[in-house]
Amino acid sequence: MRRLTRRIREIARWPRRYRTSRGFGVHSPFAFDFITKVLRDREAYYYAYPEIDSLCGKTHRDGLIDNMIFYSSDYERQEARMLFRMLCRFNPAQVIEIGGGNEVSRIIIERAIPSAALHRWSRENPTAIDMSKTCFIIVNYTLEMNFTTIRSYLLDALDHPGGVVIFFRNMHLPTLRRLWEQVAAAAPFGMTFHDDVSGVYVANPKLPREDFEMLI
Repeated sequence: MRRLTRRIREIARWPRRYRTSRGFGVHSPFAFDFITKVLRDREAYYYAYPEIDSLCGKTHRDGLIDNMIFYSSDYERQEARMLFRMLCRFNPAQVIEIGGGNEVSRIIIERAIPSAALHRWSRENPTAIDMSKTCFIIVNYTLEMNFTTIRSYLLDALDHPGGVVIFFRNMHLPTLRRLWEQVAAAAPFGMTFHDDVSGVYVANPKLPREDFEMLI
């Protein structure tokens, strides 16, 4: 019954999400451009796509096993391409991965921004963000024991004077969904873009606080 109720809610939200994903009703110039030309761009074909596509395995959107290694390493093709486009759009000087790291993300980062520094976050040695450089954070997964530490790390990242971009993956998993909701609820500025699986928080102090529920 609970699954059926959730499915009904998803169907009811679909028309509004579809309209937003096409840019309808989006009044912010930044949000409109980001949605139509980055998140939902299906027309442009980038040089790195064939290599990225060859590395993508089974889509995690169809997966049911709560396995950290599986979820942190498996990319769906459209998700991998979207990450590549976001990195090209923001051109960060540093990228921090939380909850695993793998060949797919490494290749995407190297092809999009070869000069960027890539760091793997760990509880024992959390990466300090260089506040003088632009930053992009990828959140793949978190164990419950690391939840509070990672949440604090992400909220502290909002002190970056130039802002950061945080890409949440695997939000169909309860722990990731809760992390996303708590970070978004505490966000004092910037824009979020999300569906039930992925979320992007553009934490730019110059952007007003606004949320866009869409089809990513």
